[in-house]
Amino acid sequence: MYVFNGVTETVAYGSRSLTATEGRYSQIEKEMLAITAYTFTTHHQKGSSNPADYISRHPIQHTEYEQAKAQAVEEHVKFVATHSIPKAMSLEDVERATKQDAELQKVLKALTTDDNTLWNDLKGYKNIKHEITSENGVVLRNNKIILPKSLQKKAIELAHRGHLGMVKTKQLLRSKVWFPSIDKMVELETEGTELPSAPWENLDIDFAGPYPGGKYLLILIDEHTRYPIVEVISALDAQTVTKKLRHIFD
Repeated sequence: MYVFNGVTETVAYGSRSLTATEGRYSQIEKEMLAITAYTFTTHHQKGSSNPADYISRHPIQHTEYEQAKAQAVEEHVKFVATHSIPKAMSLEDVERATKQDAELQKVLKALTTDDNTLWNDLKGYKNIKHEITSENGVVLRNNKIILPKSLQKKAIELAHRGHLGMVKTKQLLRSKVWFPSIDKMVELETEGTELPSAPWENLDIDFAGPYPGGKYLLILIDEHTRYPIVEVISALDAQTVTKKLRHIFD
């Protein structure tokens, strides 16, 4: 800076790159960082001695455009909450599990209050708090559902059931859901998993139903080829299931 004819002029501007720690700051924290080098002098004027004019204090009514925009945002959040659920889970499952998850309940409380100190105990969420929203008790990070702890392992198992490998499993999970340390959990759950070396070494067996007429489905999936076999059965007792399995294996 230099003074010319009584006016202070800028000679040059300088900048620097963010450190690794600063790079993880939220956007508002980066804005705060940018002004730490400045010294401010504030002057307080009591409201009683600061009469307000009508224009500055008169609230502007919401326009039709703003209302339509707000509705579009709400509908988008609802769409994400409905369509980001892994197929083997339901939105109701996530809602129930979220209600029982102490950490996500703290996140919901932090979202609905102006107390920013609540985020201090939520280390996995603090730096992304501006990306978090909620819909009907389900917590979302942008367009992904944040899974409660009780469903995280199940989601990893579902994603890995196709034996996609660690990288593909991470990609599949991240396309639908998110939770703190998601990559580390995938690595721990999939590390050392031995894949079947041939068809019919390992089979997954499950049931579906009941369907109209009191029928059920007996479902077998070969873990090596992912080939499915589906049989209709009339009951779930051991005798009926054993008879059907013998028919399949013969």
